[in-house]
Amino acid sequence: MRVLEVEGAIGRGHAKPQISPDGVHWADEGTLMGFLDSREVAFVRVARFGNYLRLVGELPPGTKARVIVYLSLKS
Repeated sequence: MRVLEVEGAIGRGHAKPQISPDGVHWADEGTLMGFLDSREVAFVRVARFGNYLRLVGELPPGTKARVIVYLSLKS
């Protein structure tokens, strides 16, 4: 993931992968990834997640960010 634009202070913002067996009920995978103010790439490795995977982000109140998420899926 890479932060493209930020409005406000990203501070303690973070993202976490979540997995689901059906795409309806979600559980945290257990990894926490902090957002970086600089435009460096941040990453997490997730394996054996089944059919559904999503990335959920949280930012401090009043902060907005535009990010790009890259998925590299290998069998």
